Amino acid sequence: MKTLVFILLLLASAALHAADSTASKITLHTYLEQNDVPQNREAVYHVELSWEGDLQRYHISQISTPVLTNLTLRGSGSANRFFTDEQGKSHSLKRITYYLKPVEMGMAYIDGITVQYEDTKTQQKESLSAQRLGVKIIEAVPEAGAGVSAGVILFYILLVVFLAVFAYSLWKYFKIRNEEQEETAPELSLEERFLEELNLLKKDNGNNPEDGFHQLMQLTRRYFSDKFELNPAAGFNEIKKLLEDKNAPADLFTKLERLYRQGELSQFAGASISDGDFHLFTDTVELLLQSGKED
Repeated sequence: MKTLVFILLLLASAALHAADSTASKITLHTYLEQNDVPQNREAVYHVELSWEGDLQRYHISQISTPVLTNLTLRGSGSANRFFTDEQGKSHSLKRITYYLKPVEMGMAYIDGITVQYEDTKTQQKESLSAQRLGVKIIEAVPEAGAGVSAGVILFYILLVVFLAVFAYSLWKYFKIRNEEQEETAPELSLEERFLEELNLLKKDNGNNPEDGFHQLMQLTRRYFSDKFELNPAAGFNEIKKLLEDKNAPADLFTKLERLYRQGELSQFAGASISDGDFHLFTDTVELLLQSGKED
């Protein structure tokens, strides 16, 4: 009887040993990237689960949210890694990272979390707990661009002053130069001014002879008004007498008479004008102005 009991105990011990050999082995590791964290930075808290074998060996069913003191949770993320060591053994690692914002200076704490998982081969469910970690919240560090030195500020002030003085000097230089150019530039004669206006008229009305002729008559009457102080409505006979006194070319009278006759026909009879006639009349006015320059 004693022999039978001994054999049964030996078999039970062997069965338990076999069960232990297949028991799941998973490691929990928690740590902080820094033990001293400035108040305007973040504490980074990592939770790592590692085991031998592929990633599907264990199913993480629940990870408790960290209980925080003097910290607030901003966000979290996770990543998985599978690799083979030098001995050819495969390993899996699951990392959960928490980003924590300090509340105030002093000590802060992260209470140990609890991880519940299941071995997919044995369907055995277990849990692991991490120890409490502390982190010291220290004085805030300067932000990028903050705390600009007095020397840098002075440099920028001097730069602004220099640019302002340079811009003013440049403006003054061009102002004086333009004034000097205006003073030295010869003043245009009456005929030269009207010749410039005539050239613009020919460019602007080359495709519309009737409008161009109307403007040409206005230009001619203004010229005689400025030249001889005449009424702009003065007729050709009055103008002819003044031109004769100036010894104007004989052929100019015939051309001007035709110009004024065409002006009356256009004004009172609505007569049209051809493109060729328009160019002929502009040549007549140009001849008038050129002869006036020689007076």
